[in-house]
Amino acid sequence: MNEIKPFNRTVVETPRLLLRPISLADLKQMYENWASDDEVTKYLSWETHKSIEDTRRVITSWLLMYEKPYFFQWAITIKKTGEVIGTISFFDLKFDLLQAEIGYCLGRAFWNQGYGTEALQGVIDYAFSQNNFQILIANHLIENPASGRVMEKCRMKYDGDFFKPNCKSHQSGILKSYQITKTMWGKTAEKQ
Repeated sequence: MNEIKPFNRTVVETPRLLLRPISLADLKQMYENWASDDEVTKYLSWETHKSIEDTRRVITSWLLMYEKPYFFQWAITIKKTGEVIGTISFFDLKFDLLQAEIGYCLGRAFWNQGYGTEALQGVIDYAFSQNNFQILIANHLIENPASGRVMEKCRMKYDGDFFKPNCKSHQSGILKSYQITKTMWGKTAEKQ
């Protein structure tokens, strides 16, 4: 029977990006490139980091979580420069369904350059070709349609809206949900 394979600090490579486990060496770039930017965190579930110590606490907690077999968290790194520009992760794993939700964020200076789409496609390809996931889900607030366009470019299909309580006060709480199954991914891969 298929089971989700542990993370094992897996590295995913795409044409321009290296998706790898984050480290404390990434502290300054994470803080400066996205975690301290209100415009980046506006549609995310977590608050903007007020100091580099906030970022240090997050990275330290992730480093501890890497000790668990199913903590899928990557730093999005530009291969050519080594700069860390965001993160992408699988969370809310459902082992009985071989399912995960994907979350990602990218520094504002790196928007509209295809990096988000490339990172998302990289982890989708990893999930279906190197791991045993069967369903991947991603959601975005209706106020953030750019994130939905990234999902659509990766051939994820719109699956409906739902309300998520406890969002930030300026957010509607209405999320658009997208998904892709291994079967859908395989059919598209066959055509290429």
